[in-house]
Amino acid sequence: MVVKEEMKQIISFSSPGIIFMPGTTQMKAKDILYRLKESNAQSIVTTDALAPEVDSVASECPALKTKLLVSDHSREGWLDFRSLIQSASPDHTCIKSKTTDPMVIFFTSGTTGFPKMAKHSHGLALRYAFPSCRKLLQLKASDVLWCLSDPGWIVAIMGTLFEPWTAGSTVFIHHLPQFDPKVIVEVRGLISQCQQTPGETHMSALSSVDTLSPPSLRFPTLEHCSTGGEAMLPEEQEKWRQRTGLLVHQLYGQSETVGGQVPLGHPAQQRS
Repeated sequence: MVVKEEMKQIISFSSPGIIFMPGTTQMKAKDILYRLKESNAQSIVTTDALAPEVDSVASECPALKTKLLVSDHSREGWLDFRSLIQSASPDHTCIKSKTTDPMVIFFTSGTTGFPKMAKHSHGLALRYAFPSCRKLLQLKASDVLWCLSDPGWIVAIMGTLFEPWTAGSTVFIHHLPQFDPKVIVEVRGLISQCQQTPGETHMSALSSVDTLSPPSLRFPTLEHCSTGGEAMLPEEQEKWRQRTGLLVHQLYGQSETVGGQVPLGHPAQQRS
């Protein structure tokens, strides 16, 4: 689940040109070690849940210099992220970045072999400034979006920050420590759009619906549901439609290979 601290990190890293790499909350020590060594990351930000895992492998990562903790408690060897935010100077000058400059790296799911780093440029954020490019969710200023994505998934950034921010939409954040379908289906707020998580999280949500009461799940303001990452089975789609009255729109694409605008009659230029 995306939390407000992650949004602050994305903005604070992008502005001065720091390349950041979101990671799933399901990582173990070996996953963290692999990503730190592959990227030569110099800093890491995490919570109480993963801090022990980081400490267990930090000695094997010579490039790692700074550890930031998002927590109500202190931990030896870690800086307090919230305290640093409170004491930060209001004076700041953004870098003059180019659309081709690297901004964020996501690790692939590792379907074949080890996870691989996929670089995304500042153009990922810039394109949402143009209404013609805000077609992933087609948000309106009156929409309230709830994205249930794990922070390691790219839609967590696209769906909770860039597209709703530039569309003027409201983002709903639930302070759940982890995904819990029984809590999620009880939320009856003014949510008009819902982005569900891919893979096993989305599958568990649908299977858990069988054990919930009542079997009919009608959300008075919900207009649009979407998911991505893995294809849904037809019976899952039908079960969701019967109980909510809505279809789940499935997203597909490779964001790191998004095509740019190419003028007619001119050769295509190499893009990152």
